Amino acid sequence: MVIDRDRNLFYTWYKRKMYVARYEEIGIIHSSNILYLKLYGLDESNNLISHIFVPSVSMLSFAQMSSESEKLYMLKFISMYLLKGKSSVSSVDFKKQASLLWQRKNPKPINWEFQSKNILAELDKFGPLGVLVSIKKVKEKNIE
Repeated sequence: MVIDRDRNLFYTWYKRKMYVARYEEIGIIHSSNILYLKLYGLDESNNLISHIFVPSVSMLSFAQMSSESEKLYMLKFISMYLLKGKSSVSSVDFKKQASLLWQRKNPKPINWEFQSKNILAELDKFGPLGVLVSIKKVKEKNIE
């Protein structure tokens, strides 16, 4: 996930598809001791869809075993970054560690800006999708 302070966007990508939300449109969901962020993308028919992103909060995130204090720390980190910028959370530039498994590589789409503009245009037209009441409902609808 990337936070773009200049454009007030959160975005990520998966399998060459972009998922974007403006600060005021992002959904934050806590269910079954897991923290989720709700972003938006487009399906094959260019209809707006939800995308649930599970941030890597700790080394145990892959097993969905992050502690409450780790999740709280991550939310504070994001909040400070949004309000005061990078200098409030780090004095150095840092990058995500490269994956050791070649299968885990997830390259950023070449047309990521084009996809992002289209998603934001749909959000401007229709607004964010309804508030999620339950992650179970999201899983039933097969929204990832």
